[in-house]
Amino acid sequence: KIREKIVELIPKNIKIGISAGLGIFIIRTALVNARLVNPDFRGFGDFSDPSVLLSAVSIVICFILYFLRIKTGGREYRIRSSLLIAIVVTTVIGIPMGVVQVPSSIFTSGGVASLGNIAFKADVLGALRPEYIAFVLAFFVSDFFGTLATALGLGQQMGMLDENGNFPIIGKIFLVDAIGSVVGTCMGVTVVTSYVESASGIEVGGRTGLASVVTGLFFLLAVLFAPLFLMIPTAATTPVLLIIGFVMMQGLKSIDFGIEEWVPVGMLIISTLFYGISQGIGIGLLTYCGVKSAYYLFTDERGMDKLPSPFTIIFTLLTCIQFFI
Repeated sequence: KIREKIVELIPKNIKIGISAGLGIFIIRTALVNARLVNPDFRGFGDFSDPSVLLSAVSIVICFILYFLRIKTGGREYRIRSSLLIAIVVTTVIGIPMGVVQVPSSIFTSGGVASLGNIAFKADVLGALRPEYIAFVLAFFVSDFFGTLATALGLGQQMGMLDENGNFPIIGKIFLVDAIGSVVGTCMGVTVVTSYVESASGIEVGGRTGLASVVTGLFFLLAVLFAPLFLMIPTAATTPVLLIIGFVMMQGLKSIDFGIEEWVPVGMLIISTLFYGISQGIGIGLLTYCGVKSAYYLFTDERGMDKLPSPFTIIFTLLTCIQFFI
C-alpha cells in the first residue's frame, strides 16, 4: 500500500488541483490535436482546412445536444447519449467533407494473427540493465502520476473524495492499473493504464464496476471491427474531451483560495498545461513546500502545523527526480 500512503501525504488543495490540472491538460490536448489552436497558442488554426472546420462544427453539435433540456409533464429531460450521438453525427458529416474515409471493409484483417509477432517477446532481463534504470524510473513516474491524477479527477467528478481529498478505493485502482501494466507489457502493447475518458461515462451515469466491465467487453469487440472505429476523426472526439476537461475543473470550487494555498495550485495547473501531468504535480508540490516554508520563516505564522510534513518534503524531492532524468 505504498502508493496509497503517498497519496495521503499530498496536501488536500494539491489533490484537488491535480484534478483541475488534468482537466485543463485534456482541453489543451483536444484543441491542439484538432488544430483549432496552434501548438504554441499563437492564434487559431486554419479554418479553411476541412478537418479544422469539422472540429468547430462538432463542438457546436455536441454542446447543443449536451446542454439541451426538454421540459414536459412537469419533468426535465436531457439527452443522456448526447456525446455518442455527437460523435456519430460528426463522423457522418465528415464523409462528404472529405475528412472521413469509408473503409472497404468493416472487419479487421490480420490484426489478431499478427499478435504472435509481439506477444511475450519482452526481454525483461535486458530491461534491468543498469543503463536502463533511469528509463524505468521515468516510466514509473509517468504511469504513477498519470493514474494518480486520473483517479483523483474521476473521484472528484463522482463526489467520492473524503474531507481530506482522499479517494478511499484508490488502492483498488492502483492494483488494477499495475495488473494492466504487466499484462499489457507481456502482450507487447504500450502501457495499459486507467484512462481519463471514463469521465464521459461517469457524466452520463456509468459509475459502477459493471460499467467498466461492459466498456472493456466492447473494446474487445471493437478489435474485430477496427476499420469501422478508425473512421472516427479527431474532430468528432474533440468536444467530448472539452466537456470532460471542463467537468474536471469544477473541483476548484472547493479550493481554499488563500494566497498561500492557491499559489501552489495555480503553479500546478499552469505547469500541467505547458509541460504535462507528472511535471505539473512535481512543480506544484515544490511550490507548496517553498511557500509554506517561506511563511514559516518570514511571517508571524510560526506554528509547526504551517510547515509541510517531513514525509511530504521527501515525496516532493522524489518527484523532482524526473527533472534530472
